[in-house]
Amino acid sequence: MTRNAGLASVIATCLALALTGTHANAQAVLSAAPPEIAADPEGRLAIGRGADYVPDPTDPAILAADLASSMQKRRDFGWAVVEKMLAPQTITLLDGATSVEVPLWQTWYEGGSKSEVAPLLGLYFSKLKPVLAANPAADVGPVIAETMQVFSEKNLSDTLTDDSLSQELLQFRDTGMQGLSDRLGRGFTSFSPSFVEHVLHEARGIDECGRTAAAADPPPSADQFSNCISEFPRSAVMVKTSWARLQNGIPEHDTSGPALTDMFRIGTWPAGIRRTPTQDQIYTNFTTSNVAYGLRSIHFVTKDVREWVWVSLWWDPNAATEDFGSDQPASLANFNNGVWKNYKLCVSSAFAEADPTPWSSYEPGKPGLAASLKAVYDAIQAEIDSGSQSDPAALALLFDPVPTPIELPHALTPAVAPYDHQTSWCSNPNVETHPGNGRTSCIGCHQFPMTRNEERNDPVTQFGHAIVGDFPQFGRAQYRKNFPAEFAWSFEFEFQGDIVEKKQETGFQWPPA
Repeated sequence: MTRNAGLASVIATCLALALTGTHANAQAVLSAAPPEIAADPEGRLAIGRGADYVPDPTDPAILAADLASSMQKRRDFGWAVVEKMLAPQTITLLDGATSVEVPLWQTWYEGGSKSEVAPLLGLYFSKLKPVLAANPAADVGPVIAETMQVFSEKNLSDTLTDDSLSQELLQFRDTGMQGLSDRLGRGFTSFSPSFVEHVLHEARGIDECGRTAAAADPPPSADQFSNCISEFPRSAVMVKTSWARLQNGIPEHDTSGPALTDMFRIGTWPAGIRRTPTQDQIYTNFTTSNVAYGLRSIHFVTKDVREWVWVSLWWDPNAATEDFGSDQPASLANFNNGVWKNYKLCVSSAFAEADPTPWSSYEPGKPGLAASLKAVYDAIQAEIDSGSQSDPAALALLFDPVPTPIELPHALTPAVAPYDHQTSWCSNPNVETHPGNGRTSCIGCHQFPMTRNEERNDPVTQFGHAIVGDFPQFGRAQYRKNFPAEFAWSFEFEFQGDIVEKKQETGFQWPPA
């Protein structure tokens, strides 16, 4: 028997085989201890790493201008990115006959507490140490290739654990929201092969990067944003997932025009109405302890353009007929038995909203989407013209300790030049759950890792500083001329610490510059 299904069926099938007493080693695959770096794949639920992301062939400058100036082109491009990310990768279970389909993104390299990047860095440093000792100027490319080859398989039984799918996302762990466990995003990050290769290649720059660049400093060159590392290749992708136990319910959010107008008033997403989707309604994975988790939301961030393309999906049972899901391609029904049709999408590709009427192309056939896009546009214009409101008591939850003042004098005032223009928006109601985080935008927040907050004279720009309005338009507007971490919070939250730890473990030191 050969059948194509979601990864839910991978684990469900293994467990079913174990419970019926046949193929008993199937259960052992799921409960096996994590293997050593170079362990034989026997006894693991192993799958080959999927191929790298293939960027759009259009010249990136032309593509950036096209996407920025047309909401329809931008959204169509976002859905095309989703289709690429869902490209099925086949894995055969231990019965030798049952095949299942895993989305491409789930075969890539995980970050977070179950990081696959950290041990990869350790192996890289151990291999690099004698090479640089013999020749400090040696080409590191062959060492990177050799290191990546060792990690050419992914052990899904490491991923599919309760700890992995319920770990707090690092952006939440580093705020004062830790006491609000019901609002925390839980899941993991992952990265495409070329993204990880670039991290290895730029490991020294990441390791030695300081918060020295002022916001107004020009970038090092016309084709480099960072004073610490070279820009990522166009095939680089960052992924962030948010999961929840199905038995606890998955929130459904109202993203209609009136609801978005109300959300923008103080910028906080409502908690939503909890639904209990079945496994054929939401992308579902079973853990090694047979607990079903549904994918609430996922970010796909591609380097198709220099400022990246920021695609975000969230689950909604009525997505195919409502606002941010109503323009989805029919081909979504071809992936994992059609569960992806129950996801809505927002997308941005630049700081500025260059489409003067981003809703207009949807008015004839998709009035719900048109109304939602216009509501966002009007709400942003109202902030620009008249200023904003907030809930300071709720914003205090973003910090530990709470700064004084929580909001700077300019935080809620009308926008001033050069920041008094329309900005793009994409905020996920299942990820951006912090107070005030609904009116921010992915690209805006990601300009701040590895920087200092010059507005507060704070040596570190914290995640919450944009949310409370330290920066123009709650960080949606481009505030910086340079981006030391190349838009990657993982640079600060994960890779710098991983590099320090693995250098110590391997006794590796960089040769004199």
